[in-house]
Amino acid sequence: MCGYEYEESVLLVLRLLKFLHQQNSAQAKAICDLYANANIDGLYEAIDGVVLSIFPGAFYEFDEEWESSIVVLSHPDITRFCHLSRQWTQRQGFYSSAWQGKLQDIAEYFACGVFKMNISFTGDQAVLRLWLSSDYYDPLSFGNSMVDMLLYIRQENQRLEEHLGDALYARQQNREEAA
Repeated sequence: MCGYEYEESVLLVLRLLKFLHQQNSAQAKAICDLYANANIDGLYEAIDGVVLSIFPGAFYEFDEEWESSIVVLSHPDITRFCHLSRQWTQRQGFYSSAWQGKLQDIAEYFACGVFKMNISFTGDQAVLRLWLSSDYYDPLSFGNSMVDMLLYIRQENQRLEEHLGDALYARQQNREEAA
């Protein structure tokens, strides 16, 4: 029988693969085929590939000043959150960057094994730069925390879409009543 930590690790890897499969089944299959006969160490090697596949265009850098690895991430769900948040503030009749602070708070809450973070915004695009702690970074925990973050952002996107839809419906009703 395997130990609890081994079983937990396998389940967390499977969770990452399931999320990737829902997003891009071909990439998930390619990773599964590559590591089909892997032991637990092989599963840990697969994690970085899975995380990079979940976030299109993600890459790692090295910061010599901090002697730390940096992962640079963006995702269509994060871009959607930025777009919907900007629309919501504009429909309320004002421009506010509070939604940028909210994205910062969400990322800080979910980022596991990170000691420094920077989010840069360009229009409706957000890019997260996360400095990974050499003492506390665990690829499995980090990958799953990023999946949790994306799932939370998806819920926020649904909430914003409902609010924007309600606001649009109310404006249409007011126009019809005025006519």
